[in-house]
Amino acid sequence: CYVMQIHQGSIYQSLWNIAEFFRNLPAKYPEIEVMSTMNLPTHDGAHFLPLGYDTLGKRLYQLVKRDFYNGANKPDIEAPNVSYAYFTDSTRTSVKIIFGNATNIFATAHGKDSLKNYFYLNGSFGNVASIRCNENIVTLNLNEPAPYHTLLTYLPGCYYNDSPSRVYEGPYLVNDSGLGAFIFYNIPIYHTANCCNVLAINILFLKALRQKNIVNLNWKSTNDSNSTYFFIERSIDKLNFETIGKIPIDIKTPSLLYNYSDDIYDITNGTPYVYYRLKQVSTDSSSNFSQIVAVALDMENDELTISPNPLRNILTIHLKSDKSVRETLLITDIKGKLIYNEQLNLFSGNNLFTINTSSFQSGNYILLITGDRKFQQKFIKL
Repeated sequence: CYVMQIHQGSIYQSLWNIAEFFRNLPAKYPEIEVMSTMNLPTHDGAHFLPLGYDTLGKRLYQLVKRDFYNGANKPDIEAPNVSYAYFTDSTRTSVKIIFGNATNIFATAHGKDSLKNYFYLNGSFGNVASIRCNENIVTLNLNEPAPYHTLLTYLPGCYYNDSPSRVYEGPYLVNDSGLGAFIFYNIPIYHTANCCNVLAINILFLKALRQKNIVNLNWKSTNDSNSTYFFIERSIDKLNFETIGKIPIDIKTPSLLYNYSDDIYDITNGTPYVYYRLKQVSTDSSSNFSQIVAVALDMENDELTISPNPLRNILTIHLKSDKSVRETLLITDIKGKLIYNEQLNLFSGNNLFTINTSSFQSGNYILLITGDRKFQQKFIKL
């Protein structure tokens, strides 16, 4: 399911709380992917002209291609999302903001408007003297020490600071693909880079892509001389993690790309998601962790194929079986509401079924096969 974070002007009042709700949706619902509407062209204060919607469609296409057609899982097809922020030292005059899913972050220009004025400390602007962007880190240099307890917000809720009627249209933070970073609201500024057990080394991105029963993990980091290994950890409940492997850290090569493949054959049936994170153990024996990434287990393999996908009316299902057996076919919407239910009598070999979906509303659906086996696959009804 793809959701857009709301743009300023859509409701002509501060949208900070709503925008923050959208930004955090994937943390609670991993099947949801949120796209930013920042830095889209031709916004008229409430909507977009055709060029803006066309640009948004092209950006969403990259996610659909990745999620449904084994497209490339590039880090910059997702909008940059803040991971955390911290003061660089005890003077509290400099803040580093880490965007965990971006390789590079840039600040765009927009006339005389300066992006430094659109970072808010405890709701106030004018605190930032300058901004510097380096890879996935944005550094804010402050005019004076910030309060010990400081909350940070990026971008206004609706209007420019100097105008109560001019809807905000930039400048923005963007990635290499031009996708604008998500608006974020009142995130805490921590007093150490090790806040919340986030990795002290710089993880530029951590991605997980499933191909049948193999999950390919890819991450990129700067070098770190205080550690020797990345430990890869896995969980099926997002609470209890186990170590499944380790990769040596190359301290001689900056910004090195790492990868690890995990065979999930034994945990696919009955588990909707599998979660991954990286663990780093420093020379002083302290442990730190990366952000958590989730992989939806659609149970796709050669035994079940559906076509076409997306579809308009007729859904064709190919289902292999090694014996004669009775199984149940279910179709639910993305919220889990049952839409279709049918008992299947399978023969040994290849079985073909068709379903007329003309009465289904346009949207995302999940097809499930249950019985001796369990398969699950998403499809889109146009």
